[in-house]
Amino acid sequence: MRNDRVRNHADPRQADNLPQTKDVEFLPCLAEGFATFCVYTVIHFCKLGGPFGPPLMFMLLVPLIGGISGGHINPAVTFLFHFLEKHHNQPRATNARIYSYMAAQIAGCLLSGVLVHFVRYDDQIVKVIPAEGVSQISGCLYEFIGTFWLCLVVCHFAHPAAGRDALLNGFVLFFFFSCTTISFGAKSGDFVNPAITMATGILQVVFHGDMEQFRTAIMYTAAQFLGAPVAYLVYRNYMSVALYPEDSPAVEKKVVSNDIERPLIELKKPERQEDDYTYGREENLDYGKRDA
Repeated sequence: MRNDRVRNHADPRQADNLPQTKDVEFLPCLAEGFATFCVYTVIHFCKLGGPFGPPLMFMLLVPLIGGISGGHINPAVTFLFHFLEKHHNQPRATNARIYSYMAAQIAGCLLSGVLVHFVRYDDQIVKVIPAEGVSQISGCLYEFIGTFWLCLVVCHFAHPAAGRDALLNGFVLFFFFSCTTISFGAKSGDFVNPAITMATGILQVVFHGDMEQFRTAIMYTAAQFLGAPVAYLVYRNYMSVALYPEDSPAVEKKVVSNDIERPLIELKKPERQEDDYTYGREENLDYGKRDA
């Protein structure tokens, strides 16, 4: 959700500005694991906020870690940025960095689940079970729709011309997750996060031997990951073109060199006035010679 400027790596003036790939780093992974740990803990311990507890945590975490890791807090969002960085011609994360983000996010949820298991009652871990009367296919469809809309919102945040700061992004995410929780949280669980879904399925197998919830978690995770590329296709073909056309002033491309911004297309210098003056003076001399 970091709003980077547009970078054209084909331009030699920008070749040394930033690396074209982003490799594995410890601090961003730690930030992602910490964020998912906080969210998963709030899901189990925050009774005061009710359905608004986890959305409030997202609102606080996005500005907090956005400058460190990008504030993904969701493997589906990390997967989405694999497409967005290529579309926006930005430095791209390597596969190792993507996998390290996802592993850190799941590890944060697992650590929180272990804490919940030993601190609270044995059966207090959330369950990956659709509501009564809701089939697993319907639950997967709810999760797909929720992740799809989340990724569309993130696509808008990530556009280089969006111009929004991390704090406002947090407020928007608070509103989004509050709406999804109220809308279909009671039907599918409103996980909309493969890290939370898979961690819950693993914990249910380890502590209770419930393979049915683990299979449901795999189905939910597949539906959530599917929402990311579908949202990207809609964004690339329709949303990006409509909101940020190429001739829009908001999409004016600039380069960054030595901390100085300048237009990518240099203005043509005006022609020298001395040439016209010299030409006129030589023409007058010719007329003077003819008169003599």
